[in-house]
Amino acid sequence: MRQPEGRATVHGRIGQMGILANCRRVPVIFYLLGQLAGAASITGRIVEDHSGSPVASASVRIVKVGVRGLQADLETDGDGRFDAPELSEGEYKIEISKPNYLNASVRLRLSADETSTSLRLIRCGVITGHVSDGKGQPVRYALVLAMPKPIGGGPLLPDFRTGHYTTVDVRGNYRIHNLPPGQYAVVVSYGASTFAVGSSGSAATGPSLGSGFLFYPDNARPQFLGISAGEERRNLDFAIQASGVHAVSGKVETASKDKYWLALSRVDQPALAVAVTQTQDDASFRFNGVADGSYHLFAAKTDGSRNSQGGYLHAEPLFARSRVDVLTQDVADLNVRPEKGHAATFVMRLAESSGAKGPCPATAQVVVKSLEDWAVQLERRASLSLEKAATMSMLAPARYIVSVTGLGDACYAGANPILDLSGAADAAPIILTIAPAGSIHGHLDTGGKSSSSFAVVLVAEETGDDAPVVQVSIPDAESRFTFANLHPGRYRIATEPMAKTSQSHWLSDPARTVEVEVHAAKTTEVNLTAPSGPSEKR
Repeated sequence: MRQPEGRATVHGRIGQMGILANCRRVPVIFYLLGQLAGAASITGRIVEDHSGSPVASASVRIVKVGVRGLQADLETDGDGRFDAPELSEGEYKIEISKPNYLNASVRLRLSADETSTSLRLIRCGVITGHVSDGKGQPVRYALVLAMPKPIGGGPLLPDFRTGHYTTVDVRGNYRIHNLPPGQYAVVVSYGASTFAVGSSGSAATGPSLGSGFLFYPDNARPQFLGISAGEERRNLDFAIQASGVHAVSGKVETASKDKYWLALSRVDQPALAVAVTQTQDDASFRFNGVADGSYHLFAAKTDGSRNSQGGYLHAEPLFARSRVDVLTQDVADLNVRPEKGHAATFVMRLAESSGAKGPCPATAQVVVKSLEDWAVQLERRASLSLEKAATMSMLAPARYIVSVTGLGDACYAGANPILDLSGAADAAPIILTIAPAGSIHGHLDTGGKSSSSFAVVLVAEETGDDAPVVQVSIPDAESRFTFANLHPGRYRIATEPMAKTSQSHWLSDPARTVEVEVHAAKTTEVNLTAPSGPSEKR
């Protein structure tokens, strides 16, 4: 039979679900689309995804779609249960949250006397360890960060907005919590590095250790550790050894009243500064505790203010970058000559295959984020309109990753391009492609069993930071299910008996799922067969 234009069909049989712990750091969203017959209340029970234990004191906020204000503001009891009575028919959104868990958002259509369901919250993980020097003494006030593995093999970047970092205590111990399941590189930063910029030059780190950062476990290059839901990884220890350290010094060609921040970053890890300093009144600078190696030297004119992660650019900034090789001895008398920044032009364009604009907005924001640590705030934003060029000026001669935000739930941007201004600036505009979301419409062959006895689970293989990784739908009375507002890409879909959700996970084993390709602005039809075997009644 010929399929309607813009649709694809996938058939598959699903076996028992297993475990996939590689969830990303975005909220898990469950869509429950029960079509029942009258309306009165919503009852539910919330359990941990990895253990099945009830989640007490979770916040449950219920909103009716299209109606302002809350319909209910509840908290789960000791058994993880909640009850919202006296509700009218219609579509509802349930927002569930609790500290140290990923938030969940549930959508359901209420048209019966009562609908009841069991929801799962994914608990965050914890890592702990100890930081010491070569004599076994604690390295107080060093900073330890857990940096998530980049999507699509992108650059490894610290992100202070997530809170996935902590300071080593006086005993040399650290503990980082609230880690969503995923893979992380764990790094310790010590001395006068950018992460300790607020205490640069203090005696917190012994001068013999110098300044720098080390990755766990081999101290040389990042290795990613898997953290599963609710897991605590212990004894992720660091031993910082004293080594030959040198000074790097020079002068910035500028008026003495101007203030510059300077950073040294290893050529192979430019996103993590080894050391940071500021110019003195005579425009001179000096880095101490620098180990042998090849570095980028970055300099930027600032307004003199700063926060804990670096300085703020001057209203008319100047920049400089150069290469410095430190080989067995101090490097002195460097001459840094600042210049004006570069300009870059961006154009937002609808993907050719997506047809009409549909749900994509006419305006959005372009964001450029530096892939190099200059010890200053380089992130920039600008407004974008479809097919209209927008130009950013006074950009540092750095490498940036470019993204588009403000597109809403039903529109997505393509791959994030890299803007390289480290050499000669490219006059060609950067095209940022956006497209309407795709969707999945499906039918589940239940073998005669009740369709509400099963949950259909959709897992994104790779997605952007703002897109949900896991979605769950309960088929309606006609065994139909829907997943809307999907980022174009590959997904895996599986079916699980609802009665067994307390013994297994929402996140499924890829080997026991069906792969589905979702295209922009198109609907993919999926026909599934539910797993055989008896299902217990709730």
